[in-house]
Amino acid sequence: MEYLSHFLVQFFIVPYLGAAIETIALLFIFIISSKLFLRQEKSKLFFIAPATVFLSCLFTCFNFNIFFQGLLSFLLCIYCLHIFISAKDSLLRNIFVFVTVPLLYWLAGPVSVLFAVCFFLNELFTGENKKRIGWLFLPVFACLVSWLAVRLSFTGSFRAGFLPDMYYQTKLSPPFLIYIPWLLLLIWISVATFLPKFNFSGKKSYRAIGIGIQFLLLILFFWQGIVNFGDRASYEVKKLDYYARNCQWDRIITASEGKNMHNYLHINYLNLALAEKGCLLEKMFRFNQKGTSSLEVSRQRNNILSALMSDINFSIGDIASSQRYAFEGYETSSGGGSGRLLKRLVQTNLIYGEYAIAEKYIRILERTLLYRKWATSQRQFLYNDSLCRKDPLLGEKIKCLPPRDGREFTTGGPETLKVLTDINPANKTAQDYFFAYLLLSKDMKFFSDFFSQYEQKGMLPSQLSEPVQQALLMCYESQSGIWKEKGISEKTIGQYKAYKFLFMKCRNNPDKKEIMQKEFASTYWFYFQFINIEK
Repeated sequence: MEYLSHFLVQFFIVPYLGAAIETIALLFIFIISSKLFLRQEKSKLFFIAPATVFLSCLFTCFNFNIFFQGLLSFLLCIYCLHIFISAKDSLLRNIFVFVTVPLLYWLAGPVSVLFAVCFFLNELFTGENKKRIGWLFLPVFACLVSWLAVRLSFTGSFRAGFLPDMYYQTKLSPPFLIYIPWLLLLIWISVATFLPKFNFSGKKSYRAIGIGIQFLLLILFFWQGIVNFGDRASYEVKKLDYYARNCQWDRIITASEGKNMHNYLHINYLNLALAEKGCLLEKMFRFNQKGTSSLEVSRQRNNILSALMSDINFSIGDIASSQRYAFEGYETSSGGGSGRLLKRLVQTNLIYGEYAIAEKYIRILERTLLYRKWATSQRQFLYNDSLCRKDPLLGEKIKCLPPRDGREFTTGGPETLKVLTDINPANKTAQDYFFAYLLLSKDMKFFSDFFSQYEQKGMLPSQLSEPVQQALLMCYESQSGIWKEKGISEKTIGQYKAYKFLFMKCRNNPDKKEIMQKEFASTYWFYFQFINIEK
């Protein structure tokens, strides 16, 4: 099941195909559980049983820390239950039930325990009196198999050997959500044996009431599941991450327009998109900015942020940090791997000239279906320094490498960005991130000092972006004679005068922020004066 789930997950990169694969698996769960619970004609209308199992499995799909392997294993478990419960009681059937337990454990993990307990409960309520208690040996046998697997180190822990914890991200405490499908299966497998005693298809009025109550309960269950497990708060970030993964920068910018963003990750994706489009400084203040964390959140080592951190550092040319985050993210990825991060590891090792390592990662990707073509295309760069330098992407990143043997910039933050711009003055992304950092920090002396250094070295563009001009005007407000010399345009000067006039006019008004925002929300002056940032 682990191999099968990994094989299927690679197709999730195709829009809607991942959703289609999960939907098909969920529909099979509903169909098989319907056959399992509603075996008698009189109980056919009691659809709430398979529907609740279906919905509980749907809710597990919302949590990306729950492996797809768990859903497939659960499906295999109920399919085996359906086969053996439907089969006629015989010695051969009973032997195969016991054989299935270790086989199911080998194929799918601890669902073998769930299978054994559910089969025992079914036989306890429906089997012959002499055999009922005898089937207790089946769950005992299943627990023995799981115990031996843990003792022999086939499974890492007893929780993973007996419970659905195996199907959850290692080192994280699984939520109660992961146990709900198992509990519902245990409940309904017991209740199903008593359903034929009730006539659900009797009078039309009773039938209508019964169906109506079930629909109301399902709506309530679905609504509560969406509220508690839907994780709608992270939907926007997941969408932006998908766009970033496919370099759809325009879609990130479009998705951010007109929104009052407060999520730092959202702002990180937006600023990365603006930088990749070459307009970070020109357009950044048209959107919410909330301090230097808007460029890159604090450097936390976890798999959720690793891909984003790797993308940002790759974009600015900090190849060492990009490689480190890609490797950490790959090692801690949900399910044990990531084609996306493997691609980044191939690129960074080609940039460093570590061709043997790059070739190792290329071989892994060539064993997949959807990454094979890209991986094969990278073989042309192996052991070919000149071709790597000629490549538009790899060649530009090679220019960002430090001249010494050391790979990583140990300082981080603006110091790293400054070193990157010193190494390669043509690295516009690093320069834009550097000046964006200076502006967002609101440290005008810091900004003025570095601007003077770049001015002396001739590293400034011929036309300064409007936010940089606006910041310069604040630094040299009392020195109007050098405004034009510093590159401040007449338009910026006129806009500043209008800003000061309006501010002086409404400075005693308690709503002055809203008044200024209507006219000057996209200026650096408004950000500097009215946006509070966390230190």
